Amino acid sequence: MSSVWLLILVFLPVPAGILVMTGALKNRSLKLWFLALVFAFETVGVLLLSKHDVAPVTLFRFTSTISITLAVDPLTRLFAVVFGVIWLPVGIFAFRYMTHERNEDLFFGFYLICEGMLLGVSMAENLITLYLFYEMVSLLSVPLVLHSRTREAITAALKYMFYSVG
Repeated sequence: MSSVWLLILVFLPVPAGILVMTGALKNRSLKLWFLALVFAFETVGVLLLSKHDVAPVTLFRFTSTISITLAVDPLTRLFAVVFGVIWLPVGIFAFRYMTHERNEDLFFGFYLICEGMLLGVSMAENLITLYLFYEMVSLLSVPLVLHSRTREAITAALKYMFYSVG
């Protein structure tokens, strides 16, 4: 299995999430099928990843010893499978749940992007990479808390940000 799969699994949800957030998929049925397809692709991808060895991928190198690198080891496989397998049914459950909520496009867009960033957390080879992806998950999951934009949601999002930063 090529190491390009690491990049695909981590970064494919980003443009897919942006596509959903922009409202480009006007038809709700089409949007839900698109989301289900991306969720299923990610799930199958992490299941395949759990069975194959993949070479590490360095995204950026600060120095000879400090880099942003994705790699696969036994713990990576465990967490990637947990994230990938759980994200699919929760996302499908959210289809029904979000029928009575506002800002569905934003919710699903950020939900997709968060999946990719969580996979980045699980595939982090070093603490720099782990910290980068962890902070991305923290920042990008705030809109999931905030999506209804009620007073309670805003209070919860502010608490969440305070706890994350703290």
